[in-house]
Amino acid sequence: MENNFQIQVKKLQRLEQTYVAFSQGTRMPFITCDEESFNDQIWVFTTEEKAKEFGEKRRDEMKDILMVVRLENKQLLGFYSSLYLLGVNEIVFVEEEQTTKILLERLVKAPDYSNLPKEKQPLMNPQMQLTGLYFMQELLRAMPNNEKPKLPELEEEMVVNLIRSRFFMPIEVIGEKILKDGSNIKIPCVKNKEDKMFQPIFTDYNEFQKFNKEGKFQANIIEFVNIEKVLGQSVEGVVVNPQGMNTVIAKAMIPNLLNRFSKG
Repeated sequence: MENNFQIQVKKLQRLEQTYVAFSQGTRMPFITCDEESFNDQIWVFTTEEKAKEFGEKRRDEMKDILMVVRLENKQLLGFYSSLYLLGVNEIVFVEEEQTTKILLERLVKAPDYSNLPKEKQPLMNPQMQLTGLYFMQELLRAMPNNEKPKLPELEEEMVVNLIRSRFFMPIEVIGEKILKDGSNIKIPCVKNKEDKMFQPIFTDYNEFQKFNKEGKFQANIIEFVNIEKVLGQSVEGVVVNPQGMNTVIAKAMIPNLLNRFSKG
């Protein structure tokens, strides 16, 4: 006979509709760290009412501003698989009368690219995504009252992973192929609310495709340690995953970050 845990796993996989807590600020699944296991979790609910109750509790107790995203059953496999890109390893499954913690690997297998040559392995930065999302969630939590209790520690973890990572940088090629002098390459920028320009970079192909919906850009891989070489004179810096964590790194800060956190 199946034990209760196996029943919960199958139930989670077969739900016609699933409700997931997302951060309004990052527009990504809301992530918490379990105090005992230190697993990195997202929260999934069987009803919209339960999800809203969770959001109200987080708002009142922790100042988190959440939203509820409804997923249909046909979206679940892709959604759960994408959590590996975020460094998430556990689902908190909340029903009317029961809460179950389920390791992500029990729902979907982790992608294994170890047999591929390194140059053919897809770009993935789960630790960068994870630490970046934790940092942005804490920043958004602290902003209303200008409180920053955990920011220095979270920021340092994020920056260490930032410096060690490679990213997709979009480029637009004018013509059929890139000229040797690169004169037919355009690098797109995005504006913030103050009309300041930033060059977008992306942790993985999913994030790149959110930006490249029209298919006009190519994905060029760049190591962050070399990012200064491609920054335009008129830009203020870079923004990581503008449709996701939306983490801004000012151009003026980059030399100091590289000096402090680059591997010696």
